[in-house]
This record gives sequence, structure tokens and C-alpha cells, in this order.
Amino acid sequence: MVDDSGNVVNQFPGYPMQGSYRLEGQILHLEASSGKPLANMYLQQHNERNYLLTVEQFEAWEKTGTYAECALVHGGSSDKG
Repeated sequence: MVDDSGNVVNQFPGYPMQGSYRLEGQILHLEASSGKPLANMYLQQHNERNYLLTVEQFEAWEKTGTYAECALVHGGSSDKG
């Protein structure tokens, strides 16, 4: 990607990065190799599918019972609600 001046722009600064994760119940804790904690995510099963949700997507699911269009689903297919 380039900006208006033709300079190359890094769309994802700092990535790829290395780190670790741990699963505590359905909360996925991500940590960079520097030790800096990253945003938590939620791993959830519904109708035999695994969903990886951001905190915002999980909170929306708790309120509405439906999954966001952009929720990551294991296997590449989507399943609403």
C-alpha cells in the first residue's frame, strides 16, 4: 500500500509478532513475547462450531444472542445464532 505521496505504508506495524496464549475457560489471553498483554478474545462453541470473538463481539452476543458478521469461525463458514 502507498500513501498519496507514493511512499510505502506499513498497514500492520509491529506484525507479525511472536508471543504466547493461554485459555482460561472460554477467555483466550494473548501476550506478546515482550510480556505485554494483548487484547483478550473469547473462544466459544455453538452448534458444533468454534467462534473466536473480540470482547465487543462477545458482549454483543450476550445481549442479542447472535454473532457478528465478522466473527472468526473454525472451518471458514458462518453460523448466525
